[in-house]
Amino acid sequence: MCSMIVASSIVEVLEQKISDGEVFTAFEITKAVRAAVTDNVRHSEVRGVVNSEFLQGDMKDYSRDLCTLNTTGNPQAFVYYPELSKEASDHPLVDSSTVSDPDDDDDGDGTDDSLSDPDIVSMTAEGRINIPKEKLDKISPTGGSYDFMISGQLECRKANSDGRIRFTMSDIGIGTKCRIKVDSATISISLYSF
Repeated sequence: MCSMIVASSIVEVLEQKISDGEVFTAFEITKAVRAAVTDNVRHSEVRGVVNSEFLQGDMKDYSRDLCTLNTTGNPQAFVYYPELSKEASDHPLVDSSTVSDPDDDDDGDGTDDSLSDPDIVSMTAEGRINIPKEKLDKISPTGGSYDFMISGQLECRKANSDGRIRFTMSDIGIGTKCRIKVDSATISISLYSF
């Protein structure tokens, strides 16, 4: 858990970016907070606060899209932007062809479109995400463990004795669903909560 100084600095930096109408990622908030305080600042904590602020509606008039960033490893990240004046593709590291909107799962027909998307799984009653076996079967474990990319961070996990791998939502981020993307080129599985 981050200190009160770090937490208040996260909110202060976030509010300033929103006030200025900037397009940003949680990592940019992390870098600004690290420059402002002497305490240890973990990106996972900053990302959690930014996601929470967005999901609670505290980022009024802002939207977010999941984008692939044009940087080393091509990580995916949520890009936050003022929905009336800008787009996620306005971010300097985003190619507009990589923008997807995992928060928009209603096409107006009153059904949740994510229910039919094989890349999306819902949280269990225990608050966990179970990685489907068919996703694990698409890549081979390295040294007995599978590589997962969670918001640009590498997490290695071994399967349980029953062959399952589970994450708690706090491992992945805030939300009740998770998009799972298998990347056979990097032999990894990327997880995005929403």
